[in-house]
Amino acid sequence: SRSSAMKTSNSCCVMSKRALLKLKKKEAMHNLIKNELRENVDFLVETCHGASRNAGWWHDLKIDIDLREEACRGSRFGKALVAEKLCLIHSEVSDAMEGHRKDMVDEKLPEFYAITVELADACIRIFDLAGALSLDLGSALAAKMAYNSQREDHKPENRAKPGVKPDEIRIT
Repeated sequence: SRSSAMKTSNSCCVMSKRALLKLKKKEAMHNLIKNELRENVDFLVETCHGASRNAGWWHDLKIDIDLREEACRGSRFGKALVAEKLCLIHSEVSDAMEGHRKDMVDEKLPEFYAITVELADACIRIFDLAGALSLDLGSALAAKMAYNSQREDHKPENRAKPGVKPDEIRIT
C-alpha cells in the first residue's frame, strides 16, 4: 500500500540521516584528535627547539652566525648542517638499538632503560630540527597518521597477505 511505501521510504531517509550524523560525529572526532595531535607536536617542537636555541646549539660562537638561517638558506653549508643534525638523530636511534640489544639501563638516568632515554633524545633532536627549519611537523604527523589509517597494507586483515611489506620478524 501507499502508506507502507511511505513508511519504508521515510525510514530509509531516517537511516540515511542517522548514518550521516554518525559519519559527521566520526569526522568531528577525527578532526579534534588531528588538531590536538598537531597542537601537542607544535608545543614539543617549540619547547625542544627553544631549549636548544637557548643552550646555544644554533649559534656558532667562533664566527658569530645564526645556524638556523644557514640551515634554511639551502647553501652547501646549510645542507651540510641539516645532514649533520639528521645523522645525530640517527645516532640516537642507533644508541637506542644498542641499549635494547644489551638490555641496558641508562647511565645518566638509571631509572629508565637506555632505549627509552635514547628514543627521547631522538625525539628532542627531531623536534629541534623541525623548529629550526620551521617545518609544520604537527600537521604532517596528523596527516600521515590519517593517511596510514586508510592504507590497505596497514589493516590487520591484510598484513599476512603475500606481497605486503612486513614490519616485524615473523616466527614460523
